[in-house]
Amino acid sequence: MTLTAAAPWNIMLARWGLESNLFPALFMLSAWALVKSTRNRRFFYLAAVVLSLSLYSYGSTRFICRSFC
Repeated sequence: MTLTAAAPWNIMLARWGLESNLFPALFMLSAWALVKSTRNRRFFYLAAVVLSLSLYSYGSTRFICRSFC
């Protein structure tokens, strides 16, 4: 419990709002699926879908999506 209370990621996730909490989780899920896609091609499609959802889950990334999409 002490390690969780002093962990920087836990403090930052507790301070951010709901939309900010979705981005790191979705981005890491898409990175994991992208790594897994080297062996199984189905994971590439999962990575693409989750990465596109993560672009809409955080305010700063909406600028990137509007600029390039």
